[in-house]
Amino acid sequence: MEKRPPEAGNRRPKLTPRFPVCSAAGFGAKRAAGMLVEEETIDRIRREHFVQGKSIKEIARDLRLSRNTVRKVLRSDETSFSYARQVQPRPKLGRWKGDLDRLLAANAEAPARERLTLTGFSRSCERWL
Repeated sequence: MEKRPPEAGNRRPKLTPRFPVCSAAGFGAKRAAGMLVEEETIDRIRREHFVQGKSIKEIARDLRLSRNTVRKVLRSDETSFSYARQVQPRPKLGRWKGDLDRLLAANAEAPARERLTLTGFSRSCERWL
């Protein structure tokens, strides 16, 4: 018996991602920089909703945003949204912040041969744990 190659109709289609993968300079980098939704995206959300008649769910799916973000843009007249944290909370390091600052200052003033490397610094910090 001869083995025949499978017919074209029986093959499974090649799976490709539905959405383009965001590059480092894409949404992720801008969100990390504190800019949640940029002006171009806000314009696009409004155009797709009011002009093209797309639903909030469709827009959120196409732009890879949450539905709440799309709703927020549509309900407001803002042209940009940003968030900047006032104080960075450090609950685990808070108790030792002063000690760590003193250790780093002393390490910076020490001669090059006596400065702590990363390993030495972590060993000296182990006494607080």
